[in-house]
Amino acid sequence: MRRTAIVLPGLLRDPGSDSLLKNFEPIQRLAGEGEIVRNPALPESGVPELAYLALDPRRFDVRPGPIMVSALKADPPLGSIAFHLSVGSTDGENLMSAAGGRLDEDDAANLKLAMERLRTATMTPIWGESLDHALVWEGGSTDNSTTDFAEVLGTDWTRRLPEGDGDGLLRRFVDDSVNLLHESDSNKRRVDEGRPPLNVLWPWGQGRWERCPNLVLRRGVPVEFVSLDLRIEGLARLFGYSHGPRVRFGRRLAPRLDAVLERAMASTVTVVVLDHIGEAVRHERLDLAEEHLQALAEGLLIPLATEREAVVSVTALDERTSGLTLLYGGADHERIGRVPFDERATEEKGIVDRPLWKSVEAVLRA
Repeated sequence: MRRTAIVLPGLLRDPGSDSLLKNFEPIQRLAGEGEIVRNPALPESGVPELAYLALDPRRFDVRPGPIMVSALKADPPLGSIAFHLSVGSTDGENLMSAAGGRLDEDDAANLKLAMERLRTATMTPIWGESLDHALVWEGGSTDNSTTDFAEVLGTDWTRRLPEGDGDGLLRRFVDDSVNLLHESDSNKRRVDEGRPPLNVLWPWGQGRWERCPNLVLRRGVPVEFVSLDLRIEGLARLFGYSHGPRVRFGRRLAPRLDAVLERAMASTVTVVVLDHIGEAVRHERLDLAEEHLQALAEGLLIPLATEREAVVSVTALDERTSGLTLLYGGADHERIGRVPFDERATEEKGIVDRPLWKSVEAVLRA
């Protein structure tokens, strides 16, 4: 039996807002024959996406650094300290800003050269994608504090440098990155073109590199993840699951649903996480979101749901990470019936409440 869980962050709206799902016949048709449960808001956690792995986010403290190292398929020595390494832009007043945009060949070459020159016997930068990379500190300590990159934006970065055990090494790394990058030909060209320079490497989100539970061995179920999110890929690999090659699935806001469907059809158990519809909703592009939803139904959901002996779940989440899950297929699941799969169900009396990770687990174990 093929099992597929589809997670759509950001698709649900407030009950009083315009709904994409209310009159969307393909999903409502499945809802009439499936089980619908309400997913209460996820607990406050640094990694709510752990629920997509059928894990309670409250049980694991996974830091951004190890997630990034995992996503980049690196395997540093156990006990090393892993950092997410972000590329930022700073001006003459030391204000940090996001660089934005894609790297051209000169930008990438300049950053790679700087990262190589910053390598030491204990500090190893790891090349990643675009403006997101990693740093491994062998023999390092977690008895220090760093500032998340998002929090340092718009502030004086010299006042947000690492503090605590080994902060001298980390501060020197940041200072050296500025000195190496600031006067490079690549950044001079960017400034001449009116673009912000890429002139600071910022380590943050540190965590010890250690073994996480291997969920394939624990559950006896190999699961293939499909997403266009580097963070989701890192989490999946960190816990022993596989993740399809993201380059085959298109771009984050324009996924190739044919490639996603092909991957799901080739796997026994698949978790698909796509946020392009939610992004359109967030920017109030409801016309575009509706087009995306129609394409998703025709190109992925209906082909999977109409396959013989298949179990498919669709989870629609809101910005508070609460949501609804529709479970379709499988003989052992209770059928509630006549509960709409849209925002009205979030206030429906008598509907079953089930944590999101339990909804995903129901598909994995179907």
